[in-house]
Amino acid sequence: MIYRTKSFSINNHNDFLSKSLRQTKSTLDMRLIDAELRDLRDLRRFIHIKKGNAQEASYAVGAILRRMDEEQLAYDFFKDNWENEKKKRNTGEASGFGKPNLSNILKSHGLMSEQRKNVLTEIEMETKEEIKRNFCRYQNSKTIFKFIKQSINYFDDKDKFFIAYYFTHPIGILHFSTKKDIPTVVNFAMHYLIRNCGYLLMEFAVNESVDLGKEGRLQLEALSGAETAYFDMGFLKTNNDLMILEPAMNDKWCKINGHYKLQCINNKGK
Repeated sequence: MIYRTKSFSINNHNDFLSKSLRQTKSTLDMRLIDAELRDLRDLRRFIHIKKGNAQEASYAVGAILRRMDEEQLAYDFFKDNWENEKKKRNTGEASGFGKPNLSNILKSHGLMSEQRKNVLTEIEMETKEEIKRNFCRYQNSKTIFKFIKQSINYFDDKDKFFIAYYFTHPIGILHFSTKKDIPTVVNFAMHYLIRNCGYLLMEFAVNESVDLGKEGRLQLEALSGAETAYFDMGFLKTNNDLMILEPAMNDKWCKINGHYKLQCINNKGK
């Protein structure tokens, strides 16, 4: 079996639309909208950001985590691992479904070296690396969503939550704090199959900073390995390891009708 996936990406919308929406429905549990989407050129119109309270944020994160734990595994590249665990449960070999296991997933696709008499082909090697990358994204995304859920304080009025929805389905969240002089992005995550859409949440945070009289400035502590993504959005590293964004002084950002836009990403795929 050769593994292939098309992640939902605003910069890859032609590939996304060329497939039936069966995969979109399966990976994100979206309603079938083939006819509506087939002639549309910009999928960003289906993503909207909403400012939510702690209760809405908790519900959104819970919905995303449940999807990643349950429905996700039934359809995506974890499918064979999930099916094998179900069979074990039915035969009494497993007490319950545990964490996805990368080795089991690779074995289910015949991509482990001990399964092969011959070396992997170039296409199979690419497939193996793609699965490993997606598995890493899955783990990182799930970890951050858990951090967000644990950090929600129902009694702190200085915390705000910006939730990204695809139609009515939550797909990402940004935890925003006004406790310090420069507004802080506490945590920020998108569903691991959503690509090139996270900047929409960051734009919302920048414009919230403007509304607060902070000129769009933001600060954050980037997780290890995530610095590049924030550099791409215009953040710069300071001496104390914080990353600071000042959109008014950054050529990656432009102001349109009083609202900041990340132009370097917005111009991709047009």
